[in-house]
Amino acid sequence: MKFKLVAYTEYESSFNINIGEYHIQSLCGRHRKIIGSYDYNKNIRGNILSLHNECVLTRVVRRLNKIGIDIELSCNFPWVYLDSVNSVKITEKKNASHGYCITYNTDRRNLRFRKDLFKKIREEL
Repeated sequence: MKFKLVAYTEYESSFNINIGEYHIQSLCGRHRKIIGSYDYNKNIRGNILSLHNECVLTRVVRRLNKIGIDIELSCNFPWVYLDSVNSVKITEKKNASHGYCITYNTDRRNLRFRKDLFKKIREEL
């Protein structure tokens, strides 16, 4: 989701550190947020920010649930495995030694093996 910076406020914390707060608003105007920061750059008002505030795995599971596809995931750091699709157990091993790996848990914003995930979902449906 893209946000526009609307305002910046700065206050002093109890540790004598200046802490800033960015007041941002979505481009459609329906969503507002306040993000804290130690950045002292106040002259970025009006800039467009791309804010991913939720993990990609959470977004994928939620969006697939909306269209009636229920997936279960498991994790053995750093691998994230696809366990089942609509209660059908996945036994194939791919991209890892112990299961069907769809991403690594080191980067929350990217789904590393996106094509493999959706290909397997189509096979199981």
